[in-house]
Amino acid sequence: MYVRPQKCRCIIRFGTFIYTVLFVLLLLPGLAFAATVNISVSSTSLNFGNVTVGQPSDQIITIANQASSTATLGVSMTISSSCSCFFVAGTVFSLPPGNARSVTVRFIPTSLGTFSGTLMLTHNATNQSSPTSVALSGTGVPAINLSINPSSVNFGNIPIGLLSNQILTITNLPNSTNTLEGTIGNLSSPFSILSGGGAFSLAPGQSRRVVINFSPTSPGAFSQALSITHNATNQSSPTDVSVNGTGILPVINMSVSPNPLEFNNVAVDQSSSQAITILNLTTSTGILEGSVPSLSGIFSVVSGGGAFSLAPGQARRVLISFAPTSLGA
Repeated sequence: MYVRPQKCRCIIRFGTFIYTVLFVLLLLPGLAFAATVNISVSSTSLNFGNVTVGQPSDQIITIANQASSTATLGVSMTISSSCSCFFVAGTVFSLPPGNARSVTVRFIPTSLGTFSGTLMLTHNATNQSSPTSVALSGTGVPAINLSINPSSVNFGNIPIGLLSNQILTITNLPNSTNTLEGTIGNLSSPFSILSGGGAFSLAPGQSRRVVINFSPTSPGAFSQALSITHNATNQSSPTDVSVNGTGILPVINMSVSPNPLEFNNVAVDQSSSQAITILNLTTSTGILEGSVPSLSGIFSVVSGGGAFSLAPGQARRVLISFAPTSLGA
């Protein structure tokens, strides 16, 4: 029997099998270890909002090579915009798997208006097409620079019954390029706004004086916040101004002169008048209050009698008459 051809076919089949195995073994490493680069970008857009013309505003975007990656991420950044107002630093970098970079994007408007642009990220990532785009937008607004002086109002110690005023000045600084507008809030007892409150509109260089009063009616420390809403670009709105004061018990020093009051000798059925002075001394820190009573018989109060209220340094003149009707002291 002739069997040689059959043996040849077995050899050929075995050789084909060996070749296939070798091919797969050579191909598998490439299939199993193909580079995987997974990029992630923290935001697809950055909106800078309103920014004063000529002033910088920064926002952060984070670019990461995810931990699941098996190769280094390479990134190149460029900005496309109709204005020269968006900027980015460190335009080329690489990140090993599991690493991230925070990228600062800056917006500096050079004129009034709304601007837009695109941050282009060119990369070798396999999970996103390249380039990846991040939309940029921002608006240039006028410079309105507010000054509040003083930044807080402190009345210190004020005796009960007295009042004290302080002035708060609101200014639209001369370097502003537009009108400062706003409203001054209210205060409650023992504080009050005597003048300058309410709405205001100030051209660059103009000021508003606000007179604040503190009139304590009881001892203790008092504190409130005066809220000022505004359209300034150099301070957040509203701006709160701390208003503080302490009510203390007053010190009241008085004098009565002359004391005693001497009429000397006065003829019967004749009269003589003399004055006494009631004084709240300047060393006092409160209101002197009292009453001059009426007199009977041969003495009488001609003027200055009754109730009185004297601030420190003030005086009351009381005229008293003596009209004897008989001899004797």
